[in-house]
Amino acid sequence: MRTRSICAAILSLSACDNGGPRPPDALDDAFDRHVGKLDGGIDAAVAAAVLAVVNTRSVEDLSGAVEDGGVGLHRWPAENIEAYRWGADGDPGTADDELFDTLAELDGIPYVGAAAFQLLVDFVHAHDVVENPGPSCDAPAWTSLTGQKSIVAPHGTLISTASDDGIDAVYAGSGRVKRQHFAPDQTLTVVEKPWLGSKPNVPRVEGWARAGSCSHLLLKDGWNNEQLHDAQLCDGALYWTWAPIAGLKGRIMDDLIARDGEIHGIFRTDNLVNYAHYSEDAWEVETVPLSDEVRRAHGAGIVLDNDRRLHVIAWQPEAAEYAVRTPDGQWSMEALPADLRLDDNPRLVLGVDGLPSFAYLTELPGEARRVLRVASRTLAGVWKFDELELVQGLIDAEADQFGMLHVCHIDGGTVVDHLRDAAGEWSRRVVFNNPAAAQHCRYFSGADAQLRLDISTGVSGSPLYFHALELVCGDT
Repeated sequence: MRTRSICAAILSLSACDNGGPRPPDALDDAFDRHVGKLDGGIDAAVAAAVLAVVNTRSVEDLSGAVEDGGVGLHRWPAENIEAYRWGADGDPGTADDELFDTLAELDGIPYVGAAAFQLLVDFVHAHDVVENPGPSCDAPAWTSLTGQKSIVAPHGTLISTASDDGIDAVYAGSGRVKRQHFAPDQTLTVVEKPWLGSKPNVPRVEGWARAGSCSHLLLKDGWNNEQLHDAQLCDGALYWTWAPIAGLKGRIMDDLIARDGEIHGIFRTDNLVNYAHYSEDAWEVETVPLSDEVRRAHGAGIVLDNDRRLHVIAWQPEAAEYAVRTPDGQWSMEALPADLRLDDNPRLVLGVDGLPSFAYLTELPGEARRVLRVASRTLAGVWKFDELELVQGLIDAEADQFGMLHVCHIDGGTVVDHLRDAAGEWSRRVVFNNPAAAQHCRYFSGADAQLRLDISTGVSGSPLYFHALELVCGDT
């Protein structure tokens, strides 16, 4: 165990002044006054690089001389930064360790002011810590990926999801599951397999995911059975098999994602929100530790970041919370502003800077339509809100390969894509128009990072149609 001074451990050096040189920043200096508003005055890539440095570098690196490859901070703020990361017990690698998620957290460290922040900015530029933000595009456009595909499914459930090599449209009903796979080269593969044994004609399908070489359907055995099952079809199998998931009886699935051969899902009852994780042929279920005001949630959403941290939003009309779970199972919780007025499941998404945004709907008294809004967490750790328009149908949200945020909604047979560019400006575009009523719009980002949008159209009791678009750089 590394021994540190008591000054760093208590995050205050006012009692440790031994007459030596003091830091250029005062104890409570805030750097945000000097570098512009944190929600717009600091480039996101630079901010992310600064956070990466303070989250990973040692006291020696942070306080080392600039000419020797160090950051050049005074020892006091350098020790305070490390003390914050190590938590109350003063030991690295334990459950109470912390990371700086926002510049606001860093700004709260004693003796980290404008001078310290400028040294950090100079360091990330001098040592190429700032990551390439990736491809950019001034004129993103949607093009057809699949054309219109007919799926005769008048009495079953149609769902669709992205896989590593395309998009799957899945129909479950009449004792069989039909998977239609659309590859980026527009190759169509159809796999239709029956259930093993006698199963109901119309299972209630909650979700679909592809993990490794197996397809998974999360479903209920008929409309009245509360037990959630995992139905699996592995490559080469002749039929679907299924088994109950322990701990998921009476659950409603709100969101499901697949990554690297694993599945992550969020489920709820009247009393609890649960996180379920599938890995190595087994499911594990745990309760999200929400506050009493939110634990009887009306809905929830999840997203997984590149560091395998799970981000969760859970809501009731009167309250909502944002939670993050680290890979070792530690949760952090944040109450969202009380005036959100959520009216439907929010669609949670992470930007290229790692900051969360979510699209949601709010009812208006006397209006048949609802207001589409977007909430985004800034680098300062506060939430900003944008109001887009009155909408009637379902919504979705996702970030594209160019670092811009998209929000879609349906209105009859029309699908609208709202785009927020790097400057924070919104634009609106109709990307699909068909006399048949659209059932949903949903974004996907495949292994190639290409953003895709799938749309299903049709009415109950008639054939359904599936359409897929992909986002490219160029004029429409």
